[in-house]
Amino acid sequence: MFDPLRAKARVIVTIAIGVVGGLGLASGLGWTGPTYAMPTITEAPQVSEEAIRPALDLSDAFASVAESVTPAVVRIEVTSVRRVRSPSQPMPEDLRRFFNLPDGQDMQDHPEVPSLGGGSGFIISQDGYILTNDHVVGDADNIRVYLLDGRYFEAELVGTDPTTDVAVIKIPQDGLSFVSLGTSEELRVGEWVLAIGNPGFGGDPSDLAYTVTAGIVSAKGRPLRLIQQELRMNQGESGLDPGFAIEDYIQTDAVINRGNSGGPMVNLRGQVVGINSAIMTPTGYYAGYGFAIPVDLAGRVMEDLIEYGRVRRAWLGVSIVAVVPEDQEAYNLPEVAGVLVQGTTDGSPADDAGLRQPGTGARPA
Repeated sequence: MFDPLRAKARVIVTIAIGVVGGLGLASGLGWTGPTYAMPTITEAPQVSEEAIRPALDLSDAFASVAESVTPAVVRIEVTSVRRVRSPSQPMPEDLRRFFNLPDGQDMQDHPEVPSLGGGSGFIISQDGYILTNDHVVGDADNIRVYLLDGRYFEAELVGTDPTTDVAVIKIPQDGLSFVSLGTSEELRVGEWVLAIGNPGFGGDPSDLAYTVTAGIVSAKGRPLRLIQQELRMNQGESGLDPGFAIEDYIQTDAVINRGNSGGPMVNLRGQVVGINSAIMTPTGYYAGYGFAIPVDLAGRVMEDLIEYGRVRRAWLGVSIVAVVPEDQEAYNLPEVAGVLVQGTTDGSPADDAGLRQPGTGARPA
């Protein structure tokens, strides 16, 4: 016979056993440990905007300049064919396989090897003129220019000037973003500048394309003799006298690395003040010394290259050196300034004008 009272008692006992067992299990799992109150979350004190306003303004200026200038900075890829020396001994089999040469065929049968290189440049007019370095495009057989939006064009070489390392190329396109040229004469040591380049190669989005670095003008008027050395090495091919090299570099601590050559150095107004061109380093990578060609020099070269296809310079035919304190004393000069004539070329304008070396009837210029 069913007893309701006994059934209820069994249910109560079952529930009690379940509760006790559950508490024991929870205790073993650490679920019944002491609890702690959630701390009150408050905002930490912030630096007042007034205190950091100069830094914020400078940061905004960097960002604004980068946004304004970057669309006019291009990546330049060049292909060229360079000659290689034929080996005096038969080529080892490993090298033969590396160059994919058939049996019995050595490098003397293939004296020219295709080479890929490049750098950066910047658009100076909406109809496609681009300023860059001579060492980027000077020996190119084919030049391709990549824009920020992914378009690319085959470019023509307008002209180059190895004596200043300046070159101009042009792409067949109108309505392009372009930069404005400032003046390097007014640059001051310690002034902020940005170095912008596009060092990516091959069109791969993973490449380090479109980089912007900031620094200051560290020095002006640096004669590094880089162009002079390059002209001396290639004098047989170019026919240019190394003495014609013109070097007046702006030094900066803004980072310039491989592939940035030809890119613009700009001031905080977004005006180009130089062409990024060289670094001084024992390793081949940036070590704190970057150099740019002053835009005042590059601009004059650019105008001649666009108008005439070459640079036209006056020729004096005179060899000179800077006046030193000993010259001031010897020639009774009012100050240590000017140049000293070392000699003239026969039949040159300087010779016809009567300029002579000191001691031969001439005086310092």
